[in-house]
Amino acid sequence: WSTTLTNKIQFMFNAIKGEKGKGIIIIKQDGTTIQRDYSQADIQKALKTPEQADEFNEILIARRLIGDYLERETSRAHLEEKVEAYKEAIKEKKQMAEEGVIDPSFDQYFKEVKEEFEIAKRDFDTINAVVLNDHGNNELSVEENVKDAQIVMLEAAPNYQKELDIY
Repeated sequence: WSTTLTNKIQFMFNAIKGEKGKGIIIIKQDGTTIQRDYSQADIQKALKTPEQADEFNEILIARRLIGDYLERETSRAHLEEKVEAYKEAIKEKKQMAEEGVIDPSFDQYFKEVKEEFEIAKRDFDTINAVVLNDHGNNELSVEENVKDAQIVMLEAAPNYQKELDIY
């Protein structure tokens, strides 16, 4: 465990301070790594005043809010597709039951459709909870916050393109 701890500490140090061309190290799910040649210190150097740091923080928050919102809408559309497919499969199953038809391949198809629906519902519920918890307690509040975030991105983000490219 001690070698793992040493690696974690080094990863954190590189991400925050960085030195000699070593910066943020990103560990991917397959275990491979990507090393960037910049660190958080590089971003801090680019932001000259506390006001610039505050404005940059607002941009990052706005970007996350918009990203979460768009992910939720994509997830909602995916869920709606799966709901329709599941409803259609239920109708077909009822019709087959009424006609006394037994089709093992349909049973497998039905299980797959149901599983896809459940996964899509879980994914939507997860991102929806994030959006509501982090960006407003109700849909009206979320919509207002998204509009404000879009304004921040339109007005302030162009001034920090270099920093956003790094981040």
